[in-house]
Amino acid sequence: MQLGNSPPVKWLDYNGRPLAESSWNPHPGLWGYLTIIGNRNPSLVTYVWELLVGSKGLKTYGRDPNLNFSFLFDAYLFLPQPPVAEFQLENTNLSIRHFCSDIGYLNVRNSWSSEATIVSFNCGKYIEGIHDQSDNNSFTLIFEGQPLIIDSGAANDTRENSPSSSLGHNLVLIDGKGQRFSGRGNGVSGKIIKYDYSEVFDYILGDATPSYNLHNYNPVNFAIRHLCFVREPFPYVVTFDDIQLSSFLDGKYHLYEYLLHIPKSFSVEKIDGNKFRLKSVEAGNSCSFILQFFNQEELELKIEPFQSKHNHSFANHQLLRFSTSALNPHFLAMFISEKKLENLGIKSNANLDKSRIVLDILSPEWSDHLELKLYRGKETTLKDKWFKFQRTCSPPK
Repeated sequence: MQLGNSPPVKWLDYNGRPLAESSWNPHPGLWGYLTIIGNRNPSLVTYVWELLVGSKGLKTYGRDPNLNFSFLFDAYLFLPQPPVAEFQLENTNLSIRHFCSDIGYLNVRNSWSSEATIVSFNCGKYIEGIHDQSDNNSFTLIFEGQPLIIDSGAANDTRENSPSSSLGHNLVLIDGKGQRFSGRGNGVSGKIIKYDYSEVFDYILGDATPSYNLHNYNPVNFAIRHLCFVREPFPYVVTFDDIQLSSFLDGKYHLYEYLLHIPKSFSVEKIDGNKFRLKSVEAGNSCSFILQFFNQEELELKIEPFQSKHNHSFANHQLLRFSTSALNPHFLAMFISEKKLENLGIKSNANLDKSRIVLDILSPEWSDHLELKLYRGKETTLKDKWFKFQRTCSPPK
């Protein structure tokens, strides 16, 4: 959607980035949004206005100098005169998902309530002239209304360990290196191989191989990430990484690291093996989430401070580095509320018949069966069945 010479505003900010994907601060992304959408859905626009810059937000009403790329104050003049019907998120008919195949971006939620779980996933072609990050196959996660897996923020620094680099995103590093650096006119490309959804789940499969291989920067045979977001009856998220160096045949083990950025408001505790508790340390907030890896080998965890350049709520946060030495690791991870996990039984079978990984999640009322196909380069075709999800409901007693 464009108006005159204005930039796209549907799901994109003024630099053409997906809204809230690389910039935690959503204010610049509202450039033109209020003026264009105001006449179509005034109650929604009023809600956004109040939440972000009105009496419930920064209370700047668009005049904050930090919002100097925004036309919020002018846009407000175009809003219909009061009274405007109150906008209730719970009663909205807005879609819970948006998938933009042009730029390779998914944003999906399980509801529009204040306790929604929201997942974003990014893997797309680099468009010259648009600011880019080395973040293909990266994801973010707001769990039950709590920002849990976050983006480090937009940057424009071509150093390997900068916020622009893969270190600044939720990705896999090999021997300390990620995808070829971005920023200052540089960018990397990936592609979405598969996207599927149902009433119960959303599934996406990203191929970031070209991002590592660009200019022979960090050569891999493949760098594949599966993500499955199960929404009902309660949310949980599964990611599966299948990544292999081009020097795989030399038989040498390499250090692979699964990175996650989390707010400082969460503590990290190892429960046992590859099971970790992420618990809020904020007063009055008792939320607790479990991150469980199903790798056969035990992972090591290092926690480091990470500082973004931009002044936003999560600029200073924590970087989690889960590592293992391997030839071709298979990071299979599950994110779930600790309370919900108590009534579940979980079984995994890695490398089943050497072509797939199986995860079974069992509850008294239903069971979920997930099959994730291993990638085998040229031997794997796009016609192959990458993912299988089956839910079976238990008969009433």
